[in-house]
Amino acid sequence: MFDATSPSDGEPVSAPKARVEVAGRADVSFACRGGRTRVGRNFSSDPLRLLFPRPEPGQPLTGVVVTTSGGLVGGDRLNVSVSADRDSEALVMTQAAEKVYRSAGPDAEIDVTLEAEAGSWLEWLPHETIIFDGARLKRRTRVDLSPDARLLAGEFLVFGRLASGETLKFGYLRDSWEVRRDGRLVWADIFEVDGDWDTVTQAPAGLAGA
Repeated sequence: MFDATSPSDGEPVSAPKARVEVAGRADVSFACRGGRTRVGRNFSSDPLRLLFPRPEPGQPLTGVVVTTSGGLVGGDRLNVSVSADRDSEALVMTQAAEKVYRSAGPDAEIDVTLEAEAGSWLEWLPHETIIFDGARLKRRTRVDLSPDARLLAGEFLVFGRLASGETLKFGYLRDSWEVRRDGRLVWADIFEVDGDWDTVTQAPAGLAGA
């Protein structure tokens, strides 16, 4: 007969717990009412939260996306949607750098959707995304602009933490952008690395050590 107890202390031996993958969502819209931009739609689910600090004078209404889990590992999924309605002005950023840790196999996924309607001004300026050795990340950013909407957007990728002696030797990254103006694709770009990080990051024909 099998006895599931520890031979040393007689306590039951518990099976290792499977990690629960996270699937967070943040969905926010901004609308112009009475000549002022206000928050319209506002929804978030763990591990994402939306905060709205008081902006400095002359600055647009600001939304801050917070990841409460402290980072992503394989299998985690985040979905962020931001829309600026007609004539609104807004800035959306993240509270801190997004960290993508080593994966045991599955990809972490981040989907970002940015929409700006006629006469609007939208800024998407998150902190950097830090890729740790052995991480696997697929990130897709989709932008849909009205003909006269304006957008300022950027993403920063950091490969390891050099000051701590951490560099990337293996892992996977696919970072893609699609920009549409009035429904027509006007720009698309894909940055993809699978395996040979030294060649991509150090070679003159790659990132040349950047």
